[in-house]
Amino acid sequence: MSSRVARTAMALLTVLTASAAQAEDKPICPDRPGRGTSACTLDQGRAQIELGLFDDSFQHRSGATTDTDNAGSLLAKWGVSEGADVEAGLTLYQQQRVHDASGTTIIGGIGDLFLHAKFNPLTSAPENESSPFALVLAPFLKLPTAGGGLGNGAVEGGFVLPMSYDLGNN
Repeated sequence: MSSRVARTAMALLTVLTASAAQAEDKPICPDRPGRGTSACTLDQGRAQIELGLFDDSFQHRSGATTDTDNAGSLLAKWGVSEGADVEAGLTLYQQQRVHDASGTTIIGGIGDLFLHAKFNPLTSAPENESSPFALVLAPFLKLPTAGGGLGNGAVEGGFVLPMSYDLGNN
């Protein structure tokens, strides 16, 4: 995919996303697939889909060059209760190219599946609804769905504790 096509697609997606976000009373709660965890949760009964069109990383170390491309990083979210949501994320296609003195190896396929739950303990108290401080408890689990050497083949899990503070003027 050429960089010009990628930039055009990103610009179009940004315009469409901004237009949709302006139609809502409440700001969207993005987690940018593969990039971070926000300190917010979706409202109960709401769904949200996020898509990372294309990411590329490049590393050169000890005589080896590694290029990693991800296309279609998808994240689906559902608000299950007031202050809680569940999420599932998957990269639809990954490719890794390693070049060193012995030659070039290219592997590709689907990525690992990430499951996430987010719970905001502060939303249960009405006095916290307008608070500038936000805190989310977020356990996650990675299931090894990537094949052919793209993932490590292990089930992994952890806990993320994102926080934010609104300094004013949104």
